[in-house]
Amino acid sequence: MKISVLLLFLLIASKSNSQALSIPRSDLADGYYRGHSFMMAGYVRVSNDTAIADFIQLDKMPRDLHTDTLFYDAVEETWKGKTARLYKKGRTWRIENEMPWFAARMKIKEDEKVYKSQINIQKNLALERKGYEEYFKEKGSTVEATQQYGAVRKKFDIYQLATTLTHAEFLVEYAKFKAALRE
Repeated sequence: MKISVLLLFLLIASKSNSQALSIPRSDLADGYYRGHSFMMAGYVRVSNDTAIADFIQLDKMPRDLHTDTLFYDAVEETWKGKTARLYKKGRTWRIENEMPWFAARMKIKEDEKVYKSQINIQKNLALERKGYEEYFKEKGSTVEATQQYGAVRKKFDIYQLATTLTHAEFLVEYAKFKAALRE
C-alpha cells in the first residue's frame, strides 16, 4: 500500500507541469466556420473553450435568427449549448440544433471570409424582422400602422442599411428607426 501511494505521488510530481494538469482541449481549432442544410444556414465562431453558433432560417424574408453559446464538454468530447450541439463524426465536424420548429443538422467547414461577410447581413435582417413583428403586435394590423411602418422603412431604407452595415453600426441606425416609428 505504501509503495503504491509513493509511486502515485512520484508520478504526479514528475508530471506536475501545466500541460499534465490542464483541462483537455477540443481538436477544433479557433476560427470561423459555416455550414448549411435545407433552408438553414449555420455560422460558428470558436474561441478557446466557447463557441457562438448562429442559425438562420432561410425560407423567411427577412430571416429568423437563433443564437446559442456552446461550451466544450471534455468527457463527451462535444460542444453543448441550450439547444445546439457541436460534435465530430469521423473526420468532419457537425452541428445540430434541436429546437422543434428550427431543427437542423449540418457539416461545418472553416470559412472566415463567408462568415464575416454574411453574419452581419443575416443578424441585421433578423433584427429587422423581430422589430417588424413586435411593431404589429403592439399596433395591430391596421391600415394606418402598415402605412406608417412602410413610410418610415422607406425613409431610412432599412433593408439597404441591413445589407451594408456591420451589426454594431446597424444597431445604432436601427435605434433611430425605432424612435421614428414611435413618433
